[in-house]
Amino acid sequence: MELVDEKKLLEVGGRNLRWFADNYEELQERHADKFVAVDSGKLLATHDSLDSLLKVIEGKVNLQTVLVEFVPSKDRIFVI
Repeated sequence: MELVDEKKLLEVGGRNLRWFADNYEELQERHADKFVAVDSGKLLATHDSLDSLLKVIEGKVNLQTVLVEFVPSKDRIFVI
């Protein structure tokens, strides 16, 4: 895969984070307790495990620009 320069990474990362935040409630309703992959304002894939999600998207997209996050259910409580 082609390397992406830092400025482009920041721009794409910002767009992906905004999309994730703007669509968080819908993601929580449809994909609770799953890992999601987002790139360029699109939901690429979801899966129960991170390893499986990465296997699905690997080789299909530039992993440098993809946002991967876990979407907890509304009632899930994390203790830190």
